[in-house]
Amino acid sequence: MPLYRALNIDEITLPPGTYYLEYEMEDIFMRTYTTDRIEIRWDGENMTFPDGDAWTGTFEVVWE
Repeated sequence: MPLYRALNIDEITLPPGTYYLEYEMEDIFMRTYTTDRIEIRWDGENMTFPDGDAWTGTFEVVWE
């Protein structure tokens, strides 16, 4: 099933710094899947990704 890479953000004060994001999912058979961890840089006003990469699109989860 497709997983859309959309990040819902609640507005809070977040100190400038480097943060990491990953999703962990579990299906009805108790199998887990963890997405690759991505780095996010926050300067207090703008969020950027290393090398100008954007974290958008979809991907298909393949349970093993």
